[in-house]
Amino acid sequence: MKTMCNECRYTFALKEESIETECVDNDRKIERRLFKCPNCGHKYTILISDPQMRDMINQRAVIRDRIRILREHNFTGDELAEQDEDLKNEIWERAQQLKEEYEKGSFTE
Repeated sequence: MKTMCNECRYTFALKEESIETECVDNDRKIERRLFKCPNCGHKYTILISDPQMRDMINQRAVIRDRIRILREHNFTGDELAEQDEDLKNEIWERAQQLKEEYEKGSFTE
């Protein structure tokens, strides 16, 4: 995916291996997923998570796998799709809470 740095205007390809994880709060096990501009080093936060949120993300991955398997066998998986949607909303709400608490309203630094 092509990305342009807001600081130096450098355009670069964002690759999975360039995404880092750093500890923000050891006591609460808060992690920050981020990438840096390879030209100027400006940091961009992708996600701030805590154990509760990481558990929800893992639960959602399991549900989405089950939905995929059901649909391969011509079942709708509607009930699981509702659970998936609910988890997606919970994850979004938790992400916003953590963003406000740890980024002071900004996903860049």
